[in-house]
Amino acid sequence: MTRLLSLISWRHLLRHRLRTGLTFFGIVLGVAVIVAIAIVNRTVVSSFQRTIELVAGKAVLQVSNGESGLREDLYPLIRDTAGVRDAAPAVEGFLPVVGVKGERLFVYGVDFLADFSVREHQFAGTPFGLEAALDFIAQPDSIALTESLSRRLALAPGSTVTLATSKGARTYTVQALLQEQGSARVFGGSFALMDLPVAQFALGKEGKLDIVDLTIEEGEKIERVKERLRQRLEGSAQVERPQERGEQIESLLTSFRMGLFFVSLVALFVGFFLIYNTVSVSVVQRKREIGTLRCLGMTRRGVLALIMIESMMIAAAAAVVGIGAGLLLAQAALLSVGRSVGDLFLQMD
Repeated sequence: MTRLLSLISWRHLLRHRLRTGLTFFGIVLGVAVIVAIAIVNRTVVSSFQRTIELVAGKAVLQVSNGESGLREDLYPLIRDTAGVRDAAPAVEGFLPVVGVKGERLFVYGVDFLADFSVREHQFAGTPFGLEAALDFIAQPDSIALTESLSRRLALAPGSTVTLATSKGARTYTVQALLQEQGSARVFGGSFALMDLPVAQFALGKEGKLDIVDLTIEEGEKIERVKERLRQRLEGSAQVERPQERGEQIESLLTSFRMGLFFVSLVALFVGFFLIYNTVSVSVVQRKREIGTLRCLGMTRRGVLALIMIESMMIAAAAAVVGIGAGLLLAQAALLSVGRSVGDLFLQMD
């Protein structure tokens, strides 16, 4: 069989280089697209889950109400529920940096006096204790940026940064820098921390909260506290674990992922069509060769095996090249996909 491949198959393939090349390219393209899309899908989901985990911190329960937000007057009710140890309210959203094209900050507004019990914000330089937190709150234009963001924007403590808020362009003073640990690692370091009322004003969410993160008393069962909260809130908010919230919002990405999946199917179909077309034309053109082989005693199965091995060798070689091309394509695609997902739901790390 090896001798037949070298005498007949390879000569035929080399004689029809253009058709062989198109078939090879079609398979490479199909495999590359499938590999790239699989990597992109996995990266999008893992990046999203990692973001949820980092922002949630130590929280074991979260109270939210979707896009409409949670009424701020519900916060005391949540905080005073039996079994709740710490309750950290927060608002979140993206604000563009004025004068820096394409730069958007994920602004996280927190109650500094309550948030440190749930999330660990590590500040660079001097320890950020109660006195520093009170000083931060006392300045209505205070903002904390990550160290990487401050380097990227050439900002230092005491510098100012202008953001496009819901009330127009407003200038904030950098009061502190965050080490890139915990929640500050999300969105590639494009993260800013503000006092809750300041962030509510900037994001146009006065009187609203996006989420309240909760820890519970030692010895309490999560499901029991969860049920108490649901009864007290009477359907005005959702109570769930951070993982459950991640799964729910992940479903928003389903249409995005399905679109990518169908693109890969189209590419795969093109590859299959090219293989089928090449093999069909090859069989028609090689009637004389096949007839000669049959006259020399080769069985029908032998002829079929020869053609199948020939096709499989082309497909295997193209698949190997396609996997390598898919890895390169995925790197380029992640940049574009990251921007698309960031505009709709989140920004990828």
